[in-house]
Amino acid sequence: MSRIALLTLFFISYLLTYGQSQAQYKIGNLDLDGKLNVWYDSIVGLERTSLIDGSFYPFRTKALKTHEYFIKNKWDLGTIIYKGQVFEVNMLYNVFQDLLIIQNTTNAETMVEPLKLSQNLVSRFEINSALFVRLEGDEAPEKTGFYQLLSDYPQLKVFVKRMKSQTFENGDEGFPSVAFYELDYYYLMRANRSIRIKNKKAFFQMFDLHKVEIKEYIRANNLLIKPGNDVDIMILTKFCSEKNWGL
Repeated sequence: MSRIALLTLFFISYLLTYGQSQAQYKIGNLDLDGKLNVWYDSIVGLERTSLIDGSFYPFRTKALKTHEYFIKNKWDLGTIIYKGQVFEVNMLYNVFQDLLIIQNTTNAETMVEPLKLSQNLVSRFEINSALFVRLEGDEAPEKTGFYQLLSDYPQLKVFVKRMKSQTFENGDEGFPSVAFYELDYYYLMRANRSIRIKNKKAFFQMFDLHKVEIKEYIRANNLLIKPGNDVDIMILTKFCSEKNWGL
């Protein structure tokens, strides 16, 4: 059943149930022309609404030893901003397809039903303590999609495009089996400039007049700047941000 149909039933039930006890509530003042969702959210409260907007998503055949999801292949409770509204739902982030999937928890029969949201209506989500934002057009370092916001300062940010590659290998019994491997891309972003982080040279390029200072800081703090060393990248980004080098 669609969300509009569910809300319509709720609206009718609401009027029948509370019509007498709330006799002074003027239903004539309700403007429900295309705003039924807004009215429902105001009555029930956003924190108690369920996100049931989406299409059924069929799970792929599982790989034997790996998976295509961020961190783990089990539902994880997180927060999402969808159509400008905040929801708390069980979710999975398919990094191979760059696709956010949520669990339909509207009733017991659909608890296991995965829903694929309209991805362009998801502005951000947080899963496994990682914040992802949707970047489009010129604001995206590469293609449009979800990027993890690793470091966030007013004039300097680090985004990570979490991805996985797919290969086929021989399984335990000699049959071909699909396998997924992490393939992440890190980006240092300042104003409208984006540099991919492969090593410390990305910071030298971004702050070319302060190469010596950055080298000394890296050496003094024994930092190793490369994809996968998130903590070291975050430490160096914080250092550069606090220097305010033309930021």
